[in-house]
Amino acid sequence: MSKSISITNPDKIVSLVLEPRGDGAKIGGKLDLSIFTNVTRIDVSDLEISELGELPSKLINFNGSGNKLTNIPSTFSVPNSLTNFNLNKNNLTTTDIEHILLAFDTAYGDVSAISPKPIIDISQFGNAVPNAAGLAYIATLETNGWNVKYNPGEYVLFTDTLNLSEAGPDIVINISRTISDIPDGTTVDYEVSGIQQDDVAQPLTGSFTMNDNVGSATFSIAKDFGTDKYLEGESFIMTLLAPHEVTSISIPIVDTTPAPYQLTAVNSLSEGEGSFTITLTHTSIPVEHQGSTTLPPAGTQVPYAITGIQEEDIAEDLTGFFTLDANQTATITITPLVDSNINEVETMVITLDAPFTAVSKEIRIFDQ
Repeated sequence: MSKSISITNPDKIVSLVLEPRGDGAKIGGKLDLSIFTNVTRIDVSDLEISELGELPSKLINFNGSGNKLTNIPSTFSVPNSLTNFNLNKNNLTTTDIEHILLAFDTAYGDVSAISPKPIIDISQFGNAVPNAAGLAYIATLETNGWNVKYNPGEYVLFTDTLNLSEAGPDIVINISRTISDIPDGTTVDYEVSGIQQDDVAQPLTGSFTMNDNVGSATFSIAKDFGTDKYLEGESFIMTLLAPHEVTSISIPIVDTTPAPYQLTAVNSLSEGEGSFTITLTHTSIPVEHQGSTTLPPAGTQVPYAITGIQEEDIAEDLTGFFTLDANQTATITITPLVDSNINEVETMVITLDAPFTAVSKEIRIFDQ
């Protein structure tokens, strides 16, 4: 099927018909219509035009939407009669956008008296958004009365995975767009942080390839994720790179490393027998982690919580900290108090809080 370019002025219509070659090649190349000196309207939408040459000096309306225009030169200029300029759905770069807006900023002053409001439509469905210079030009043009359309829409990252475990199922990160008509094959670059390269089977940088307005990426978390340190508390964080770096997603990592600490104390005692100590010690490091495991330094506070009893049952608080010494050891003192209950047996449970995993110890307390 042929595609046509329509060029009109108040007096006549000139139609240029472009036929694709017999080998299936698409219509494309550079478009230079400066020879049509008196035309006021040009429609060259939905072709394969990649370069835009000089425009006629009396042009009012230009519709070049749906092409593949890119690489707009810094010398690009627009006639000061042009008040409707549409390059929506093209392959514009941030520099292209800057050069287009500069051309209008140079050619025009205040156009607020024009009705309806003149339009510059450079919305497009690739990755480009206005850079700092482009945003400055947009602010000036809008102040001068232009309606500048440029929002390319937002990318959204999402996944069904709320947290990850080492050697667990693969995680699939999906991306979608809040607008439609993204050209198939559009790429969006990302970077993964919060983990190390040997924690995941895939590279920490890559790209989504958009098809039907969506894309996805799959990651396999390594079996020994996070075992180089016991106190990492890491997360899988994916961030879209410029110009979309403000978009990110974070997924906590559940470390399945065996508990690195143990609690020792008496198994039972009666009220009024006096105080007893609970000792926190470090377990032996598995052979496969020796030489690579980093232990917390002396002075590190390990949080704990006591359940199964009431605050009035002991002289101490129900929450607190073990403070590790240089030998990875710490103790606390607990003093059961005599209460008025008779024939009561309570089970005190002390549990270490994250990130030291759920290590716990039960002590039975008999009524006096």
